[in-house]
Amino acid sequence: MLALALIVAPVLAAVAPQCPDAVACARDCAAGVGVACIDLAWRHEHGQETPVDITRAVALYQRACDLGAGLGCVDLGFLYGTGRGVERDTKKAAGLYQRGCDGGALLGCTNLGELTERGDGVPQDSARAEALHKRACDGGVALGCTNEGIHKGRRGEHEAAADLHTKGCSGGAELGCANLGWAYENGKGRATDAAAAAALYRRACDEGS
Repeated sequence: MLALALIVAPVLAAVAPQCPDAVACARDCAAGVGVACIDLAWRHEHGQETPVDITRAVALYQRACDLGAGLGCVDLGFLYGTGRGVERDTKKAAGLYQRGCDGGALLGCTNLGELTERGDGVPQDSARAEALHKRACDGGVALGCTNEGIHKGRRGEHEAAADLHTKGCSGGAELGCANLGWAYENGKGRATDAAAAAALYRRACDEGS
């Protein structure tokens, strides 16, 4: 289970429903409400009240991003970063995550950090990646805490790593629960506690990690 402490969590998309139905979303998006464009894009991406139409979703996420809605940049980055419905382009994804991060959508910071850690679409830079994860964590993004904790653990700062995984787990990042379970199992930053480790592994499994 040691490898768990070295896993960088995957990129996640940000979903922020903002309007009651697709018609209202379309109206508000046309009026320049960026978050409504995000909601409508998500509906087109996932076929909620509309047919699945990734091309339309891309255009709507781009409009949201251009209107200053940072989550639109992050969600569009997710499509390009994973190649969902578009040609995979991690360089473009990184630029979009940066726009989201700079615009206050802090999930974009940790997503950019994950690409930076791997050197995928941007130069590899572990120090910058950790700083991006920290920025996300400090802003309340649980996944950022977990990713920052991974960096601490690599340096042997096990107690600080476990504290960050606790924040991640409490905030809903299932990988944080798994990594905290590893800390309890192996006595790294937490007193060895097999029962606590098992409960945390179970929680991570139930939540999808």
